[in-house]
Amino acid sequence: APFQPPPPRPPMPVEAPAALNGFWNSPAGQELAGEISRHNEEVASGSSRGIAAHAEAVLSDRLANLLRNAGVSPRAAKKLSFVRKIKDAAARDLISEKEKIALDLLRKIRNEVAHEKIGTFYTETVSELCNSLRECLANYVTYQQAKSLDDRWIDLIFINAYTILSSSQEARANPNMHARIVN
Repeated sequence: APFQPPPPRPPMPVEAPAALNGFWNSPAGQELAGEISRHNEEVASGSSRGIAAHAEAVLSDRLANLLRNAGVSPRAAKKLSFVRKIKDAAARDLISEKEKIALDLLRKIRNEVAHEKIGTFYTETVSELCNSLRECLANYVTYQQAKSLDDRWIDLIFINAYTILSSSQEARANPNMHARIVN
């Protein structure tokens, strides 16, 4: 399709660059930068299993952090399974219904990729789940729907959705971050 430029964005507030620099120089910003670097290394490796497992690990930590901030003991929050963290965070209104659905889809994708012999994003089931994930986050995801198993959008949809959900959860836990929250 011919290129269509994205809609214009509102101008960035004058104080935003200083706040953003302050965040990236803070311990939380440094930790997030390290997580992003580790995830980029996983993506560069090309391992579908590695990408999916790493994404779930980071999102699980983000959910545990939200639960701790809501009064759940650190030990209890850490011990919960990923699916239980999703359910508990949603029950406490720590994440939106859309985030809950997207996180659950991401969890299903991770399970498919991790537990199948092939271990790849390029199966019919994973392709369908990634397209559902894309539809769930349509206002946030920049990639188009995958149309076949040869379509390279499948893993990019997953990676993009992971990035959006990770940033959204981090922003919920750290209001100084100024990231877009999935509502």
